[in-house]
Amino acid sequence: MPYLEDLDNTLRMADRIGGAVLETPSIEAALDEMGRRLIDLPVPASHWWKHVKRPRFTRRIVIAGTASLLVVTAAGAASILTAKTGERLPAKYVQAGGPGELLRTWAPDFCRVVLAGSSDIKYPVGYDNWRLHVLTFEDGIPHPSSTGDCHVTQPRGKRLEVTTGAERGVFAMGAFCAWVSDFKSATQSGNSSEASIASREVAGATSWPAVRAEDPHPAQGTVFGFFLPFQREVAAGNSTQVARMLVRPQNGCAGFIPKEHHA
Repeated sequence: MPYLEDLDNTLRMADRIGGAVLETPSIEAALDEMGRRLIDLPVPASHWWKHVKRPRFTRRIVIAGTASLLVVTAAGAASILTAKTGERLPAKYVQAGGPGELLRTWAPDFCRVVLAGSSDIKYPVGYDNWRLHVLTFEDGIPHPSSTGDCHVTQPRGKRLEVTTGAERGVFAMGAFCAWVSDFKSATQSGNSSEASIASREVAGATSWPAVRAEDPHPAQGTVFGFFLPFQREVAAGNSTQVARMLVRPQNGCAGFIPKEHHA
């Protein structure tokens, strides 16, 4: 990773012992233990909350400072880093940033963590690529896989974090749009059984746990308010109108549709 290479080069330039080998099994074990303890240390919110922003739908927190996230050993720059921080937003930021644990979006296991955390959010059969597309559309992850591989780059400067609640929310949005699309396709192909299943999922989406955690009472202008017009049209069986709505950016689903599914 470029970030670690730069750090390693900086450390080598500052080395005053001329390359003497200090690494021993006991020193390495001690440094690893220090790394684990550093990661577990709480960081006072007042020292690192900078501001909140919302790119697309996900609420993210921009933070500065990574001293507690990186451990450097005598053998070089070794990163002990996971998406899970064990931290939650201060209460006053939850409405803007979402509920749940903060996740490091640049950690190598970020994709695995968010895919596991959203595995209870059901997508229609055959829509697995829609689930992965959330990672590309919302998190900027290129070519994610179903095994959770994440091609991330250590950022320089500001770091983005996202809550588990906000991340589950965008997967719920993607799943909702997938069920709406499934209803449209099933209705137009005459598959009444599949259309009925999709219709039930669409109708119940505002009660999904991931939705209620962020937006207990969806309405026009709230996070999941864009579900409501789709629910009305699906309930009325208007597949032609649903097809038009799916690709209109202002109706909320366009970005969640992978390119290969755009008509």
